[in-house]
Amino acid sequence: MLLAVGLAMVIAYLVLSINVYLETHVFGKFRYGYGVTGPTEARIILFALNLLALTIGPLPFHFVGRGVTVFDVLGVAAALSMAAMLMRRVVRNLRQLARDEPQRR
Repeated sequence: MLLAVGLAMVIAYLVLSINVYLETHVFGKFRYGYGVTGPTEARIILFALNLLALTIGPLPFHFVGRGVTVFDVLGVAAALSMAAMLMRRVVRNLRQLARDEPQRR
C-alpha cells in the first residue's frame, strides 16, 4: 500500500475518534459506532484484509500512469467512506445543536 493511502486511512480514523470524544463531551452520550460499522466490525474487516494480503499478495496494476495495488484502491475507498460517515455525523450534530440553541429575543 502506498504510504499516502495508509496515512489517509489513519488520519480519517483519528478524526472519527476525535469526533466521538467531542460528541461525548458536548452531548453527554458515548456512541462509538458509525452506522452499522462499529469498532469490532472495523477490526474484523482489517483482519480479513491482512489475511487476504498475506495469502494473495499485492496484485499490482497501473492507474493513471502510477503503479498501485488493490489494497491502495481499498484504502482510498475506506478513507473516503470514513470521511462520508464523519460528514453525516457532523451534519446531524449541527442540526441537534441548532435545535438545542435557545432562541434570541
